[in-house]
Amino acid sequence: LLFESSFESAFTDWHTCQWQSRNDDCSTYNGTSEYPATIVTSDGRPTAARFELRDGDVPPFGGNERTEITAPPICDVTEGDERWWSWDMAFSGSWTAPTGSFCLVMQWHHLASESGSPPLCLDIDTDNHMYVANNDASGYTRLDIGPVDPGEWHNYSFHAVFSEDDEVGFVEARIDGVLVLPRHYHRTLVVGDGGGYLKFGIYRASSNTATHIVLFDNVRVYGP
Repeated sequence: LLFESSFESAFTDWHTCQWQSRNDDCSTYNGTSEYPATIVTSDGRPTAARFELRDGDVPPFGGNERTEITAPPICDVTEGDERWWSWDMAFSGSWTAPTGSFCLVMQWHHLASESGSPPLCLDIDTDNHMYVANNDASGYTRLDIGPVDPGEWHNYSFHAVFSEDDEVGFVEARIDGVLVLPRHYHRTLVVGDGGGYLKFGIYRASSNTATHIVLFDNVRVYGP
């Protein structure tokens, strides 16, 4: 076990908080004062992280709309690393299908650059289905794992080897213990970038206008 967080200590376990008013160390945020990301009680859970994204919620450094947190560097990956990670997630009952070109709720972002699309992410498409995706132009892949289920909690568990090589990198996924994506080999790192780091929250194209809300709990990351 490399990292776990059930948000009992708000966001202090996490590395970086990025949203409308913030781009800094999560230890400076108590988890209660800013609507983009707050700690709440939900469905009998003592603590869960709630992320809300409204039209125009662009962080201080610009770009597209986001409310995200980054896992600590101990979770970072480079060529050949193997990881297992899981989390509980619920889309709000008011959730509607995105209208923009992307809407990510989990991503392994490439290490070297803040620009460009991630090589491994969970992307909600305009059909309101979840896709395990490589959105990077050097390895574009989209794998449907089923529809969004608004208002209900589910457990998501992933297993991947991170590689720039299509024959070495792979990902597989389960929802509530059921295999929804058998092992699929494809590139899981951006070619020439060197690695990746883990983020949770909502990151979407600015062309989306609806308010989107997602809750997370019981995040765990494992390595060999």
